[in-house]
Amino acid sequence: MRPRTGWTNESNDLTSAYLNRIEWLRNDGACDQITLNESSVRDFFAFIDAASYSLGASLVLHDNGNIRALWKLSDEDRIGVQFRGDGNASFVIFKRPASRVATSRSYGVDTLDGVRARIQACGFEPELSGRSTDP
Repeated sequence: MRPRTGWTNESNDLTSAYLNRIEWLRNDGACDQITLNESSVRDFFAFIDAASYSLGASLVLHDNGNIRALWKLSDEDRIGVQFRGDGNASFVIFKRPASRVATSRSYGVDTLDGVRARIQACGFEPELSGRSTDP
């Protein structure tokens, strides 16, 4: 079984945690004269809401004002998405297939739907949605 954050969408703890973190990032960024890209924030919430992701992500603020979410699924498997606004995102997906020694990396820029499709293609959708794939 994969490690979990303990947050769930059922009680809105995850949404509250994200909102608190984003407000902290907004204030911290202002100290460094970094303005939070509100379109990036909207895209982040649209992205997680559309897919019903209940596994918590770490959020950081880039110097350009964009939000980046990082989901750590295991020691080798990770998903990083920088929400660029206007429905676009930069992504990197690290996956270690059971049959390979090396971890594969997929990266690029795509629409939010395109990034979700790539996550599904890697088989990470159940883990992000809180449905274990372990027997």
